[in-house]
Amino acid sequence: MFMKERTIFRHECANGYYRVSSYFLAKVFCDLLPMRVFPLLIFCSITYFMIGLKMGADYFFLYTFLLFLTSLAAVSLAVFVSSSIELLAVANLLVSVPFVFMMLFSGFLIRLADIPVVLRWIHYFSIFRYGFSGLLMNELSDMTFGSTCGKTQNQTCGTGNEYLDGQGLSYPHDLWIDVIALAAIACGFLLLTYIQLRRMKKFK
Repeated sequence: MFMKERTIFRHECANGYYRVSSYFLAKVFCDLLPMRVFPLLIFCSITYFMIGLKMGADYFFLYTFLLFLTSLAAVSLAVFVSSSIELLAVANLLVSVPFVFMMLFSGFLIRLADIPVVLRWIHYFSIFRYGFSGLLMNELSDMTFGSTCGKTQNQTCGTGNEYLDGQGLSYPHDLWIDVIALAAIACGFLLLTYIQLRRMKKFK
């Protein structure tokens, strides 16, 4: 986000047209947040009911909120890189590589319990892991699979809570951990972005 305006920002800030904090807050509240909120509301309003997820306003808004936090955390990482690196190709690489590792250790492609212990700690740094596990708990908690459970001899039924236990997730404790972790990642990278903008050399 800051790459195209880097030269203008350095020149105008050095000449006292505005402070770094004014520029940063304007970007966050007038550009960054609206681009995460409004398209996401449209996306969630379509996909949630099209997929047939759990009915209830609280489930829908938690679904939307989790996707918002995941998107905000991911874009905050990209914004931090764009404020630190001047070359577009290098910035793209520095954003893409962490996202690949975050996806691998999110629990979506490979169950966390099946990841070698030596590498399992990486999932604590995965934005996608927190978003994915939060969505799992929002949808599967207190759910029972199979409406005719027990009516046939060979039928196997279970509950969403049993599945979550198998994934190592404890509802609702881990859900709030996911929310706090995503918010902390987003705020952390935005703070680092502000620091980088202040450190950037200005010229008149």
